[in-house]
Amino acid sequence: MSKANELELVSSEVLRFEIDNLNNEQKKEFINAFLGTPKTYIMLDDAIESRAATFVSEGIKSLDALHLACAIAAKADYFCTSDDKFFRKARAIMNLGINVTTPPQLLEELSYDNR
Repeated sequence: MSKANELELVSSEVLRFEIDNLNNEQKKEFINAFLGTPKTYIMLDDAIESRAATFVSEGIKSLDALHLACAIAAKADYFCTSDDKFFRKARAIMNLGINVTTPPQLLEELSYDNR
């Protein structure tokens, strides 16, 4: 992402699966409205699944590993998570090619970039 005032969200087949399986309809509607229609939508493929398997071997949960592998495949600049355990494990993996961050860190980074 450039330092422009624009944030582009990336979605994936994995995220769609997770949203579709939410039991809370209000939460599901909120997330769908927030995501809108993403410009970038990543479908699972063998390369993503293989990369996710390496993340699982690093101690990351399967669904989280798929989310991370999809973000990398999309060439996203940031992967934002509020899961502290996942955050620590993902940050420990070398050469991810993506900045794993938390919501407060991302807001700070984006605010700083727009000064």
